[in-house]
Amino acid sequence: MQLNSVQLSGNVLVAVCTRFTVRVAPALANRIVDAARAVLNKVIPDVYIYTDHFKGIDAGKSPGFGLCLVAESTTGIVLAVDQTSHEKSKGLDQSLPEQVGRETAMMLLDEIWRVRQCV
Repeated sequence: MQLNSVQLSGNVLVAVCTRFTVRVAPALANRIVDAARAVLNKVIPDVYIYTDHFKGIDAGKSPGFGLCLVAESTTGIVLAVDQTSHEKSKGLDQSLPEQVGRETAMMLLDEIWRVRQCV
């Protein structure tokens, strides 16, 4: 099986984002959005961000938050990235919402750049 390269000849048309929070304050989601928008609005004209917040029994037992970004080009190419917060118990520094938002947005822009370089 051979993979064919993708040509991203058009511009990125829209970025659709879903941010989620689980067993943490819903206000953390707004901090994620502000950080992601600060990066994406400079490059992508239309950015839509949706919220999903879980609490109680639906949330499970692990607190956290994250962001999923999906970009679509005028030629129909779809690119996606996501990132979640780190648990303090995993030996990593605990993630800040701004860090997750900024890093995920940069990951999406990096993915767009990589696809354009492969042409």
